Amino acid sequence: TIAFLWLAAMLFLWLASTKDPGIIPRNLSSALPLPPEGEKVGLHGFKYCETCNIFRPPRSKHCNTCDNCVVEFDHHCPWLGNCIAVRNFKHFVGFVTFATLSTVFISGVCVWLLVLETKRIASEANTNA
Repeated sequence: TIAFLWLAAMLFLWLASTKDPGIIPRNLSSALPLPPEGEKVGLHGFKYCETCNIFRPPRSKHCNTCDNCVVEFDHHCPWLGNCIAVRNFKHFVGFVTFATLSTVFISGVCVWLLVLETKRIASEANTNA
């Protein structure tokens, strides 16, 4: 059981850390880009990123750590070394879920073993007395 939980956590860790989170390609030309036609610009719409020289879609942010604009950016995870966003969010949730289940299972086994050892010591003390 613990082997399955650990392997699943490691698989999801690998998937979340290696998958592209949804990086928006930079505009490498020096010309100022035009906003998308027919789209709202400003609050709740497309916003201009000076670093990437692009108009990024709503809910996307510029990650200062990765130095990229990311679609539906959630956060940058220092343990994964990657942004968590639209394309790897499910894998990140899977990693956190299986890591938590592993921790709960191991903690439960430890408590169970401590209770058994405590009962064994108590029964030996009663038989020796």
